[in-house]
Amino acid sequence: MTIDQVLDILKSVEKIKLTPLQEWILHQAWEGKTYTDMAIEAHYGPEYLRKTAYKLWRLLGDIFGKAITKTNFRNTLETTPITPYHQELIEQYYRRQCLGKIA
Repeated sequence: MTIDQVLDILKSVEKIKLTPLQEWILHQAWEGKTYTDMAIEAHYGPEYLRKTAYKLWRLLGDIFGKAITKTNFRNTLETTPITPYHQELIEQYYRRQCLGKIA
């Protein structure tokens, strides 16, 4: 799966509201950036980014049923196929988004 598919799955879980920083961390981690490199670019401390990311790794682990860390994040999810359940979540999410724009 791609980073965009990972984000779509996260966004499709109704109780999860990713912040722009969380989305940015996921993109940067997908590209292999270190927390130090991210901190320089984002003007946050590396420890703050590490703590924020830790919550994301736990969340991803819960959703995909796998141990996810910054180190294995991309490799683990790139090789994970989208399940019919996750595909349905994504489709429901986009239907809700479309209905929200119409209303």
